[in-house]
Amino acid sequence: MTKTILQTALCVSSTICLWSAFLLAYDWQGIRQRRWLSVVLFVWGAAWALRAYGLVFGDTTRIYEYILAPELILGGIVAGVSFLVWPITVLSAQKIKTGRLFMFWLPFLLCIIIYYGAIASFDLKQFNLKSLGDFWSHIYYFSVWFRLVLCACLFGYLSFTIRLIIRYTNKYNKYIEDNYSEYQKYAIKWMHTYLLGLVTITVFFFINLCFASYTTFLCHNIVACIFLAWLTAKIIVYNTPYSSDRTDYIIPELTKLEGEDFNSKFSLYKQQVEMWLVNERPYLSADFSLKDVMTHFGLNRTYASKIFNDGFGKSFIIVIREHRIEYAKKLIQINPAISMSDVAHLCGYSTAQAFHKAFVYCNDGLTPGKYASTLNS
Repeated sequence: MTKTILQTALCVSSTICLWSAFLLAYDWQGIRQRRWLSVVLFVWGAAWALRAYGLVFGDTTRIYEYILAPELILGGIVAGVSFLVWPITVLSAQKIKTGRLFMFWLPFLLCIIIYYGAIASFDLKQFNLKSLGDFWSHIYYFSVWFRLVLCACLFGYLSFTIRLIIRYTNKYNKYIEDNYSEYQKYAIKWMHTYLLGLVTITVFFFINLCFASYTTFLCHNIVACIFLAWLTAKIIVYNTPYSSDRTDYIIPELTKLEGEDFNSKFSLYKQQVEMWLVNERPYLSADFSLKDVMTHFGLNRTYASKIFNDGFGKSFIIVIREHRIEYAKKLIQINPAISMSDVAHLCGYSTAQAFHKAFVYCNDGLTPGKYASTLNS
């Protein structure tokens, strides 16, 4: 019964992964994160398809009969490392170079070379362990204890990546603050759910390693299937702020200012930007970003950011938030009965929730509704 359910689960998992890979590859929108994920999903889908084929036709079932099977450990690490690299490509503003990607895989590759190289060179036997008792009784054999090294390798990758993601998340949030008028479109909180999903899959993976059976493998695959389905749905609707010119964008028609020239006109640029925001209110567009400032004044990203960070003493997102909320107050003062959804739309916010959060932030906890009530009273 369990074997039949496992066959069905593997077929469903394979279908989800392969179909998701096709969707992302077909509509990857020039975004490397979507293309990378389509490759990962294709690999997972192909692996599950092969496993389902093996179960149906009575082949490749040996992995489920032994604990700490080397093939299962290596396959798990390959899949795990692939999913660990993906969030780095999402959060990093820089394209990951081939050399760095190779260095990321290098410790794992060295472990594989050492393991199989030693077995081939010294004609060592790979023990098939049927229980934890077998494991402890053969712990002194290289092909047994080195499997623990491979497992530790996965733990090491997971710990390293979590640390790296935390660092990149801070840089990512800073990038959004300096370049976009609101967080709503580029919120990265779901990455915490992503990490939680990876940790959960890892836990079930090690349970399967220690208590190899169709049941444990089924549980592991069900969790992974749910995770992959959620991830695909998330990435399809997720917008990345990183375009191909994200780090060195310069207006093609204009000449880049020299440092001294810009510094001598810094106060003038700051004044012009402030007048532009007050008089023309470009921030009322929901898509308003630092690139609009760059285009209007012919500045590159560094100089445009400098005007806000050094000139206004605040990040781009805070300056725009304050202008939008001041404009919202004027709208409410003119018509206290106006719908807050309408105010949000008129002020350039994509959702009423984003407007509400920004208003509360700028007014020491006072909500838009309470502000309107004070005007009525």
